[in-house]
Amino acid sequence: VGTVINQILLLSKKELITKNVNVELHLDDHCYIRGGGKEALKVILQNTILNAIQAVDYDGRIAITCRGQGDHVTIRIKDNGGGIQVEPKERVFEPFLSTKEDGTGIGLWITKRLVGTLSGSIEIAGGGDGETEFVITIPRARESREDAEDKGSAGG
Repeated sequence: VGTVINQILLLSKKELITKNVNVELHLDDHCYIRGGGKEALKVILQNTILNAIQAVDYDGRIAITCRGQGDHVTIRIKDNGGGIQVEPKERVFEPFLSTKEDGTGIGLWITKRLVGTLSGSIEIAGGGDGETEFVITIPRARESREDAEDKGSAGG
């Protein structure tokens, strides 16, 4: 998981530098997953990290934490970009709902669906002071639903 996060940050380096965004990374040694769904994980992390980068202003702050806890990995992506201006906040996962002038409103909807294919969950943690925090929890070892379906259809 840490490798994917670092790749996304590297690809976003120009925007991070231009906006002078401070990124704090806290990745523990147990921040890994096994099994299928690696491409889904990349899209999930890319969507949530890019949303955080787009949300913050000049001199913004983003904190990314990944902890392995028992049979799950928990990833937290927190930014100080002003907070989500939609109530209830869970509505941001609805298709075609966007607060961005040029947004399509499908990024977080796709993200939530992909997290579901990995038997995980995504929530918006209670923030305050203009902060938003997404909490993604994914089982450490599992097959994604896509992988299980592929195996099931291959035999018959």
